[in-house]
Amino acid sequence: MLRVLVIDDEPPIRRMLKRILEQDYEVILEGTYNGGLARLSGGCIDVCLTDQRLESGQTGLELLAEAHSKGCAVPTILITGLDDVYLDLVALEHGAVAYLHKTDLFNPGCSYCDSSDDKCKSCLGVNTARKILRASIEHANNAGRRARALVDQLNDLKTKIAEQNEEIGRLQKATE
Repeated sequence: MLRVLVIDDEPPIRRMLKRILEQDYEVILEGTYNGGLARLSGGCIDVCLTDQRLESGQTGLELLAEAHSKGCAVPTILITGLDDVYLDLVALEHGAVAYLHKTDLFNPGCSYCDSSDDKCKSCLGVNTARKILRASIEHANNAGRRARALVDQLNDLKTKIAEQNEEIGRLQKATE
């Protein structure tokens, strides 16, 4: 089962995302920038969903950049309630594999997180949100898998080049 890290400083949003995702994924919740960064750096996370606006003025893009600078290559989906067309382009340029607007998932005033209903009465519905998130998570996981495969191929090539360089060095010594 994929492990999905959800980073959002709003408890109702975290609870709602957990309820939507927990049928299909192991969901880990974090409410702070530092907590999210620690979880990402600790490994064992397959996909990260992070809010753009986090506490203390920090952002999901900053989190993504810092995680990448520490060698963490977890595929990340940026989620935001901001209406900023430019932000989705910036998110993708910074390494996010997907960008979702919260209103595409649910109404910020939604009470689903405190409800036991199968469908949210004030938004697109839990099943629709689940489908959108599932598609985004699968896309992110596939992107991560492809990136890991490319890194493995690159490492294999580096090993072959090093072996060939050693052979060239031996041949040069033998001809001297």
